[in-house]
Amino acid sequence: MRISWLPHAALLLAIAASAAPGRELRTDDGLAVTFDDATGQATAVSIDGRPLPATDSPGGLFVQEFRRPEDLPSREALALGFNAPQPTWTSAVMADWDATEVFAERIEGDAAEGAGFLRIGDGGTAGAGMAAAQAVEVRPGDVLTISWLARSPSTEGTHILCLRLFGADGRDLTADAAPPHGWQHTPYSNAHYRVGFAVAEPDRWRRFSYDYVVPPAVTQVRLSLRVYTEGALQADIDDLRITASPGGWGAERPVRAPLTGRDAPVQSAEIDGLRVAVEYAAHADYLSAQVTVAAAEPEPADRALRVTWRLPLAPANWLWSAGPDEQVVIEPGGSCQDAAGFAGHPTGRYPLASIAGEIGALAMATALDPPSLQGFHCDDAGLATSVDLALSSASPDAPAQFSFVLYRHDPAWGFRAALERYYAVFPGFFEGAATRGGCWTLRLPDAATPDVEDFGLAFYECGDATAAQREWCREHGALTFRYIEPWGVRQYFPEAAERADMPPYEERLALLRAWAGEETDEQWQSTPRNEMARVVLNSMIIGPEGRAPYFEDRYTTWATWWQTNSDPDLPSPNIADWTRTTRVAPAIEWADGIYVDSVSPTFAGHEDHAPEHLAAADLPPTFSLASGDPLVVSGMAHAEFLTWLREYLHERGKLLMFNLYPHATRLYGHLADVTGCELVDFQEDAQAMQQRIYAYHRPVSNLMQWRSAVQVRVPAMTADEMRRHFDNQLLYGFWPGISTAGGGTEPGYAHMQRYFLTPELMERDRELFRHYLPIFDALNAAGWEPVPHARAEPAEVRIERYGGPGGEAYLAVRNPTDQPVTCTVRLEGGWWGALALQRLVEGGELAAETDGDDLIATIALNAWRTEVLRVVPE
Repeated sequence: MRISWLPHAALLLAIAASAAPGRELRTDDGLAVTFDDATGQATAVSIDGRPLPATDSPGGLFVQEFRRPEDLPSREALALGFNAPQPTWTSAVMADWDATEVFAERIEGDAAEGAGFLRIGDGGTAGAGMAAAQAVEVRPGDVLTISWLARSPSTEGTHILCLRLFGADGRDLTADAAPPHGWQHTPYSNAHYRVGFAVAEPDRWRRFSYDYVVPPAVTQVRLSLRVYTEGALQADIDDLRITASPGGWGAERPVRAPLTGRDAPVQSAEIDGLRVAVEYAAHADYLSAQVTVAAAEPEPADRALRVTWRLPLAPANWLWSAGPDEQVVIEPGGSCQDAAGFAGHPTGRYPLASIAGEIGALAMATALDPPSLQGFHCDDAGLATSVDLALSSASPDAPAQFSFVLYRHDPAWGFRAALERYYAVFPGFFEGAATRGGCWTLRLPDAATPDVEDFGLAFYECGDATAAQREWCREHGALTFRYIEPWGVRQYFPEAAERADMPPYEERLALLRAWAGEETDEQWQSTPRNEMARVVLNSMIIGPEGRAPYFEDRYTTWATWWQTNSDPDLPSPNIADWTRTTRVAPAIEWADGIYVDSVSPTFAGHEDHAPEHLAAADLPPTFSLASGDPLVVSGMAHAEFLTWLREYLHERGKLLMFNLYPHATRLYGHLADVTGCELVDFQEDAQAMQQRIYAYHRPVSNLMQWRSAVQVRVPAMTADEMRRHFDNQLLYGFWPGISTAGGGTEPGYAHMQRYFLTPELMERDRELFRHYLPIFDALNAAGWEPVPHARAEPAEVRIERYGGPGGEAYLAVRNPTDQPVTCTVRLEGGWWGALALQRLVEGGELAAETDGDDLIATIALNAWRTEVLRVVPE
């Protein structure tokens, strides 16, 4: 499979045409950017002829190179030996890094080294332990090697390693910096964290070590080490150290070269052995740019680059928005960025960001296809987008390209207005082929269940469905989706009674290689074992230092879940080949589509250093922030597979459904016809909003897996909890799918109590479904829109719009708190016109009064409740 790129050969050639100094690129709606013809740099920006505050230096394209110097010595940044009683550490739990409770205690004697050690955890609190008393000095790009000795009385527990980040001015940057490869951000401890340091043998000292790459602008870090999940929830630690190896970011260099061409200006330049080109275009309501970076030499050395395009706008005291209903004042000297990323490369949750000031508002955005590791940020130098790109002769089919657009929007609605314009600029990314909506299930009710249509079952996730199951779906209008999960393959170890019984990594890998070379009739994944082993070995992601990433899990048997690269162009046999031939192709003879499980950021952030995988890449590769080596981020490889799968299915009239988790929507949210994700509790609003934004008008149904009741049984959801689930999903129009609502007594995955096989729960909730599902249907028929043109008070009340004037229109209003509220809804009268309001959940009319140009309605909402107001023009 090869992804088609627009031809950009002209970008690398000078276009002979006359050009006037001070070239202006202008939209029909009044946005203009001025360029210096001689240097090609952006010098000014204006809205409706009014100049926006400018920076002291020009904008445009900049290149920064990453090199890891080998001749500079490392340095010791922190060394805690716990040999003396002075307080070099504090107790820590969750977000409190200076806890008054005792979660860390120095013990004399029996230390791994020296006179004493530190005991962390209280034996009962997960996420408790110690923190270094002071932050230590670091430099952006430093590789921090964090190591410690530890022992624990139990092999079931793990350690969690946390870092809190600070800038030169002492400001906490933890939530604003993209976590590097292998790390994640948690708001609960306000930290970048790494978990999974398991104890192999009880009561025996062992050294642990892990690396962290310091993000840009970070000059200090504070370390915390804690115990986490199960086991004794207590451990002993000693000799805790941070060793810093020098960082590798060079100076940012501007690209200066004349602009050529009139209707589509082009800047083309050579800089430090790179050929860089950018082509600009003006459209009716946005400006666009496409950037290409290539090596000037035919056989170049590998290069690791951060390419930035910056608008020369001084944004101090403007408002920054990287998500809906999120606005931050840009402080002088401050920096704003969405910290989300993949393998440490800032990407953001959304493909756009917005800034707003007195004169107006601007959005910078990028297309979703082809995907790129591209983020947005704003500081004293201006509004900018950056992309991390690697140039390597090992990946000849992966051009280093990216694009962006710039447009104005209504400042009153911030990011939501920017999103509304984004849908208009890129309408094709939000089209789906599904023609119906409803609830997701992975178990069908008993055939004798009366009036089963009451439950609105529309999407059936299945394996090889039986003839009876297929017939049931046809009779009841449910679509069948055959299950696949191509991100890894499980190698089972049935003799392991617990995790500690699993063989060492080297033995597992050796066994896999032995299987690949054997002649046998043994089967694995319903495939000859030797063939399946070759599939895994050819597709296996190779991480730093040549080790393959994997997870360990147990459903009925402990297994090593080897992580795979799903690019269809890998050497055969590969996981994409196997998935197509054994799962997809046979299924589309009878299924309505394919269901892809676990489309998750967990599987999108692996570094894949395998040379064969780099050679197969069609999307731009990136590089390791630890070494500078070119690599494939697994999420980009999976994007190639999912793009192929979508085209394969649509050519055959079939649908694509994802179990899609935030923040993976950033790479894949435009690809599926039907989306949803598994929930283990009531959904958080930010995650729901992210789903809704990427789905736009396409159907979404989330699947309740109540309280993760896989191995441990929990009580069934009560009737009140079930209604709260419905109200939770109603705000965003997500049909309420259910796998399990809890209950049952038998242990193990196979004995989970499935909701649609539990008649007493179905009958209890039947009227709930009958009442609510027509409301879900009505919202989706009208279609969600990002700007509600209505506001609610108090501020914690949420409001969303479906449809608008000229058609069916609704406002969903939610109280997400545990207390009743009396809510005031203010509608923009000039946008809505005269209207009446009808309550669809509780029933009855709702009076609306005129207040100037606006309309005001007051509504009482109980705790956790959502009301839907039908807007009726008068």
